[in-house]
Amino acid sequence: NAETDKITFTCKFKDEAGWLEHVKVKNWTKRGILATAATTYDPLGFICPITVRARVLFRQILHLDWNDETSEEFNTLWTNWMSYLYKIDQIQLNRWLHCFRTNSTKMSLHVYCDASAEAMASVLYLRCDSGRGKIYRTIVAAKSRVTPVNVESVQRLELAACVMGARLTRNFNEGFNLPKEDLFY
Repeated sequence: NAETDKITFTCKFKDEAGWLEHVKVKNWTKRGILATAATTYDPLGFICPITVRARVLFRQILHLDWNDETSEEFNTLWTNWMSYLYKIDQIQLNRWLHCFRTNSTKMSLHVYCDASAEAMASVLYLRCDSGRGKIYRTIVAAKSRVTPVNVESVQRLELAACVMGARLTRNFNEGFNLPKEDLFY
């Protein structure tokens, strides 16, 4: 949003009937579920807690054919997920990172990682100390993945999330060009 200088998100439809009409089905099918989940565009991962849940739910219907209708139990879970999607326009993030490159400015990148039996995620924050007593913390990016089907342990998934976080930090630090002492894992 250029007027408020914020990153905002929008949802095409405000109810389930609009989605069903858009994907051209009367009831939810595997094809309709995937078409709906794929419409969510989030290149920096700011809404990955919402998008990863759709992928976790989709895993539950992998055994179905593309045009088979989903169960009532699954439809309840899917409708619940979609209720979060309808509220997505309430999310607003500052576009500006609150940092100027000066000699008195101290910048650092902080990454947090976690995993569960269903998904793993990493989030990258920029901490900017202006040198005048003001400290700003801003989310820079996030990444999430659904866990593999054959999971050895949650500890192994947490290590995979750490690798994901280290790669996320490395990729974004190419732009910030911060020394290793200012990268926190």
